[in-house]
Amino acid sequence: MILFLEFISQRHRGGEIYIGKLHSFLKANTALLLPNELEPMPENLRSFREREAHCFELVEESNPKIVIADISSSTCNYRAIKKLKSRGGQLVLIVQSDPPSNFSKTFFKKVLTGMCEKYMMKNADIMICNSEYTTGITSRYRKLDCKVVIAPPGMQTSPQTNQELVGDKRNPFRLLYVGEISRVKGLKYLIEAIALLGQIDFTLDIVGGAAQEPYYMKQVESLVAEYSLFSKIKFRGYCDRETLDHLYEISSLLVVPSIVEGYGMTVAEALCFGLPVVASNTGGIPEVLGNSGAAILVPPADRTALADAIRKLYEDPAACSRMSQAAFERSSQISNWSDFDEILSEQLIPSLTSNPE
Repeated sequence: MILFLEFISQRHRGGEIYIGKLHSFLKANTALLLPNELEPMPENLRSFREREAHCFELVEESNPKIVIADISSSTCNYRAIKKLKSRGGQLVLIVQSDPPSNFSKTFFKKVLTGMCEKYMMKNADIMICNSEYTTGITSRYRKLDCKVVIAPPGMQTSPQTNQELVGDKRNPFRLLYVGEISRVKGLKYLIEAIALLGQIDFTLDIVGGAAQEPYYMKQVESLVAEYSLFSKIKFRGYCDRETLDHLYEISSLLVVPSIVEGYGMTVAEALCFGLPVVASNTGGIPEVLGNSGAAILVPPADRTALADAIRKLYEDPAACSRMSQAAFERSSQISNWSDFDEILSEQLIPSLTSNPE
């Protein structure tokens, strides 16, 4: 039996989309996968101890041979995985970004989370990583015989064929941010950057929510008020696919101010629409862009560099047009979900099916 020890609350988040696609693939290609459908963590389990006990009970009662879990859930799954390993079971660990302990707010939480993450990485039998970058950050901890499968995510949209999308788009200059409103996504640096733009005629659409870090949303809103930017910014919350694709079509520039980014799914999607990108030079973002010339990369958490890059493209329509064409061309080289399935079929399934049920 294979137990998929993850819960999904909102399928519009990049990490949960990846987990959902992995579960769907395994459901179609393996026997005895539990659960049959991914669900949110039960609402009655409000405390960490209750959620941790729930995960332990799932392993205790189902006695799986294999458990699949994401490194972001390490603290909740720690005791459950120790039980699995005590019974000789195997762990398939999903790694999509930097370990959460890197961004813990307190010393105690950093130490506790880090201990759990290291245990997971050292005891994983198989790792599924979404980029070369995330593969690299696990290298110092994983055991020598751990099998590593690098499976980049596909795009939620298909590369466009409408050449009219290519070129400089402005009047006004429309900036687009797509992602969670959280510390690691770095939205506050974008707000601080646009406050430096002066008299430039621009707007900013912010797509995403702060379900995980509502306090951070308050910090962002305080900055918007401090710099009197409410007339320039529209908070759109989570958008459906049609609305998001429309925003990609009409925007002038995608801005990705992330502190870390395991892959950069929004960057890949923007390329499909011929949308130039200004992004942090971090994580898997350079992998997605390649040497395409479709982006200006800046140091993470550098509001001045971010503002300078945006201003440069505002003042140089020809550069925007060149980057738009480069983005359009690069999009045809980006992985899709069929590639994801093929990689898993060739590299993951043989390892799973060779284990006795």
